[in-house]
Amino acid sequence: MPSASFVVETLKNRLRQGDYRVRSFPAARKLAEELGVSRQTVSKAVRQLVEEGHLVQMQNGRISLKSRLQTAVKHLAIVTPSHPEPILIDLYNAIKAIVAGKNWEVKAVHYTHWRDPGISDAISGMDGVFFLPFAEDPPADVIRLLKSASKIVVIERDLSAHGLPSLQILPPAFVGKLLNLSGCAARGSVACLNTQPMDAAIRARIDQWRLW
Repeated sequence: MPSASFVVETLKNRLRQGDYRVRSFPAARKLAEELGVSRQTVSKAVRQLVEEGHLVQMQNGRISLKSRLQTAVKHLAIVTPSHPEPILIDLYNAIKAIVAGKNWEVKAVHYTHWRDPGISDAISGMDGVFFLPFAEDPPADVIRLLKSASKIVVIERDLSAHGLPSLQILPPAFVGKLLNLSGCAARGSVACLNTQPMDAAIRARIDQWRLW
């Protein structure tokens, strides 16, 4: 059976990765079942983490994370639908490379619907959020939730009209430049095949192809 030191190292790694900033810290029984150890082993490991300052024991006995202001490591979430666009894998790797060695950890968080608790947990628990919405406009309550985030950037969708900073990885104007380059190689013939959900950004890119 794994020892308390195994549980300590496992939980330290999860804390560093920000796992419990997008879901609450589990009870001892749940951790024991998950890690295949006794509740006594989990309790011993948690006590050690509290003594070392990695966790906080509340007055009611519950275990909590240290506040974001108390932690040296900052956590950045890239929140995307369950099946994100392939280009976001490159974005994720690029952001990880940028923050490497700078006390920042990057975590991918996936959601399946607008009111998925993963969205609100990431906004409330992380120090910064890159958010990729679905193709359709978010409901009003989701817009309010996004605007409540202290540091958030919307990617690939333009929600600046709602007061949300927005970043397009591939602006429509770039499509024309890509077509000019690829058109030369293809001797002037470039077909258009769209496999993404239709929205304003996709329409603008297709319009660039039509103009070309």
